Amino acid sequence: MAGPLGYDDTPIISGHQYRVHDCERPQPRVVTPPTASTQDQPGSVPSDAVVLFDGADGSGWVSAKDGSDNPWKIDNGYMEVVPGTGDIASTQPHGSCQLHLEFAEPSEIKGESQGRGNSGVFLMSQYEIQVLDCYENPTYADGSTAAIYGEYPPHSSLNYIWANRVYPEAVLANTYTAQAQMFLLQKGAARAGVWVEESRNILEDYRRAFGEEPPETATVAIMADADNTGGKVRAWVDDLVVFR
Repeated sequence: MAGPLGYDDTPIISGHQYRVHDCERPQPRVVTPPTASTQDQPGSVPSDAVVLFDGADGSGWVSAKDGSDNPWKIDNGYMEVVPGTGDIASTQPHGSCQLHLEFAEPSEIKGESQGRGNSGVFLMSQYEIQVLDCYENPTYADGSTAAIYGEYPPHSSLNYIWANRVYPEAVLANTYTAQAQMFLLQKGAARAGVWVEESRNILEDYRRAFGEEPPETATVAIMADADNTGGKVRAWVDDLVVFR
């Protein structure tokens, strides 16, 4: 009889509940890979995928305008927009993911540039992945098929900054949008040139800045910003850690 697959007397891994080579640690899931689609038959999805539309059931989608039932046409394995109904949205929210989409452009070629089979997929209600008939149809680069179309300000942005001068306030609204709030962690040049350590409770800071709960998922961006002042800036960042 085979013994246990692992050990129960090894050190605990830092930040985890399991030991090194822990015999009680759950095994990775076995995922059945997908098969490719053909013109005659759709392929199968990976076994761990969440199917948002299977070609027949549109109940996982609602009107993006008012949340009413899905107003789009479902026929012969596809969904098609009904003129005047507007966008639809998935009933199930998603954060970081890999999205697979198959689409077909109209067989009748009409229009040019952005006026030919224009559609799109919005992610996080912020970014649009462009759907367009681009075959022998020149358009601007960030509006072509599969481009992230244009740039939209995020729903909210929490900025931690080192201001170039001293302000009396601890929190400032961005000059261009109230959806970006700035926490002034350091001000002026008194501590320039030395390493400064900051630790923030992002959840509490967000509540303070916007008076509401933050989105479930968000990204972290780092930048050195001098585009508005026209000056020059040099910055160093080290040991950036997030604790959940």
